Amino acid sequence: MLAFVGMTVSVHAELINNLDGTIKQMRNDGSSLMWLQDVNYAFSSGFDPDGNMTYAESLAWISFLNESNFMGYDDWRLPRALPVNGAFYQVIQPSADYYAGKADTGLNILSPQAELSYMFYVELGNIGAYDTNGNPNPWPHGLTNTGPFVNLTTVRNYYYENIAYPWWDPEGVPFMFDMSVGTQWTSAWDNDYRAWAVRDIYAAPVPEPATMLLLASGLVGLAGLRRKFRHQ
Repeated sequence: MLAFVGMTVSVHAELINNLDGTIKQMRNDGSSLMWLQDVNYAFSSGFDPDGNMTYAESLAWISFLNESNFMGYDDWRLPRALPVNGAFYQVIQPSADYYAGKADTGLNILSPQAELSYMFYVELGNIGAYDTNGNPNPWPHGLTNTGPFVNLTTVRNYYYENIAYPWWDPEGVPFMFDMSVGTQWTSAWDNDYRAWAVRDIYAAPVPEPATMLLLASGLVGLAGLRRKFRHQ
């Protein structure tokens, strides 16, 4: 029973090299994403001369991947930066929530809703420039672990995310993630940032504790019946 429960839990929060240029990410909320292993593939493939693009150019690159059915898929996208607490919450100046990961802008955001921040902190285990109390973390911090990815560096360290809708711009603005310090923030449209392609694989709910307890109880009962039959 314990082995089964342990096996069930271990399928979450890990990176799997598919050995085809993609990495499968199994997250602890039960969802799964597929990332390009080459983080700067826009440059490596020759699409962009240096891989640094405006937001519109980033979307054009994503459209190119989908229109060419890249790797057999037509649903590539930019990483998402969705509200981590159900509604958009931006902290303009550093504050307690800015450092504690409780806002959609700031450091130490561990929510799967913020896909690049989640990758940086949870999957890769990196440390931000500041801890959750606002104290500077000792060196080394920032992007020290790149995992199985290629060209994931702090050189040109800003990465575009999707458009969000902050209160000061109802039409939305792009989000970005800074790999050098671990910060998620809003961006201008014409900044030259990198774009990292990702796609959804599936979203599976995490088993509730009650469900796991019921399943474990059933396994214990089956084990007891087996011992009874053997004894008879």
